[in-house]
Amino acid sequence: MLGNRVRLMLNHEDYREIEISVFDIKDIVDDNGIYEPIPITDELLTTKFGFEQTVLSDAILFELDGVSIYKNEDGTYENDIDTKFEYIHQVQNFYQASTLKELTILE
Repeated sequence: MLGNRVRLMLNHEDYREIEISVFDIKDIVDDNGIYEPIPITDELLTTKFGFEQTVLSDAILFELDGVSIYKNEDGTYENDIDTKFEYIHQVQNFYQASTLKELTILE
């Protein structure tokens, strides 16, 4: 099972990406580390998760298994029904709700 991906901040600049699940919430609260969501980037969508990228006249379309995410001219990401995305865990959750499959990381 792929958990939601977050950044574990090691100091003010360095971090390590980790996966968490609902079972990790207590550990996160008790831990001294600082966790941050991972912002969406084009590279993460295409390279790590395998979304196909198509340049449109007014946006960039990312598609995978029938799931469409648009990057607008202002740099924001959203789907066909205007749901906004800022972080990878939001994409993971939307993908799973739409396809009933976990979004996997390409090796």
